[in-house]
Amino acid sequence: MCDEELRSPFGTPRLQDGQPCPLAICALGKCGGRELGFASDIELMFIYTGNGQTTGPQVITTAEFYEKLVQAFVGAIRAKREGVFEIDLQLRPYGKAGSMAVFSRRVSALLCARWPAWPYERQALVKLRPIAGDPRLGEQIQMLRDEFVYNGEPFDVTAMRAMRQRQIRHLVTAGTFNVKYSPGGLVDLEYLVQACKSRMGLATPACA
Repeated sequence: MCDEELRSPFGTPRLQDGQPCPLAICALGKCGGRELGFASDIELMFIYTGNGQTTGPQVITTAEFYEKLVQAFVGAIRAKREGVFEIDLQLRPYGKAGSMAVFSRRVSALLCARWPAWPYERQALVKLRPIAGDPRLGEQIQMLRDEFVYNGEPFDVTAMRAMRQRQIRHLVTAGTFNVKYSPGGLVDLEYLVQACKSRMGLATPACA
């Protein structure tokens, strides 16, 4: 619906050679791992092939078109209860500092450069799964992910433990047990599975 509304004034987003520019929507986190709960966020990444221009009548860049598309999509989603099934785009490259729609060559360059960010991002990509949009682009993104995550490099256990300690300090109230974040909770189980998959090079669907 959002796409149709945008195409009325702006036309079709195209690449510089005039070909239509495909978009793939990938799920991460609980949605990517097919394990959504009743209070889960829906973590998504919108990835398009390249820049160019739309066909008009109002001409804008393809990057601007897809940025508007993601903004419209996020604004269109409403849940009956606040905090339930909210759209979360923070796992995209550079998080809030990055564009809402991601250029696939930029993703490719980041992955080939071993994604110069926290090891958490490498861990998070274990659950990446295309769920909508162009199937071929989704497959390409998965192949890039597999080369990046399952490359035989040692899993950074020290970074994972440091991250868990931060989560415990900031997300667990002293004297209580949080079923997700306390030691021995769901997050520890998820991290164990992700660490094993990364160490063993298992490029299979993640379901911690």
